[in-house]
Amino acid sequence: MHSAFSWGYSCPANQYFTKHHTQNMYPNSVLWLQQHTGTNIGTVIAKSKTDTVPFNLKTSTFNNEIKLIPKKPYLKNTEYTLVNKYLEQQYSTEDLTFKISDHPPIAQPRLETAPTLEKYQYHQGDMQTGPSGEIQFKFKANLDPADYLVRLKISQSNDFSAASEYILEPFQTQKTDHLSDKSDAVLTHVHSYFDACHWGVRFQENDHFWIKMDLISHQGDLITSPFPASEIIIAPEPKAVASKPVDDIHTANFWQKLLIKIKSFFISLFSF
Repeated sequence: MHSAFSWGYSCPANQYFTKHHTQNMYPNSVLWLQQHTGTNIGTVIAKSKTDTVPFNLKTSTFNNEIKLIPKKPYLKNTEYTLVNKYLEQQYSTEDLTFKISDHPPIAQPRLETAPTLEKYQYHQGDMQTGPSGEIQFKFKANLDPADYLVRLKISQSNDFSAASEYILEPFQTQKTDHLSDKSDAVLTHVHSYFDACHWGVRFQENDHFWIKMDLISHQGDLITSPFPASEIIIAPEPKAVASKPVDDIHTANFWQKLLIKIKSFFISLFSF
């Protein structure tokens, strides 16, 4: 978990875009950029040792997303690196490199359960750091999470008239409890965090909102959820109950016992 500590002093200077793509990339897979400033992305290409792939850029002004669609298929079993002056200022070469796999999934991703709140942590922060927090949801889908992305919609009203949208990378964990039902042995999650430097899902204590989760295939198709919106309530974290130190308790017990003995002595003395 990320703690709240002087995030404002450690923010990178250039935060133009957040990059997303599926863990598994195939010859026709797309990439996504979420735009955080008014910077024009310009030209983006993917280069390998023997090949160059340009992109068609499809921009959505509603949620500041840029969809990077390859103008020709990538070569299989080949590593490509994104080339763009803004992305290169923000990401390392390793983070901009991806390898093209073979045998893409035949089926489209599909939600099998509605998302539910799994855990969260919120820090109030102070005048220097500001608030920070992280939140995690769990769900079930039909495909390996390496083959799709999640689009999470969040709204303060259940009609979603004004909603925020986030693209997130799902991941799986294996339950270690041997008593777990086999059908629930593998859990799929999405996780998001926010602070002064990161544009994740923002929330606070006593928050009340609704979420919808859609899935995005590796080639950029949006598969909407068949489930109604999920209601989420962020309860305040329980406050620690103050307790006396062990030494204080032992000291108090000593004096209580001493007073009882003194009282018993005087009672026996005046009873004659």
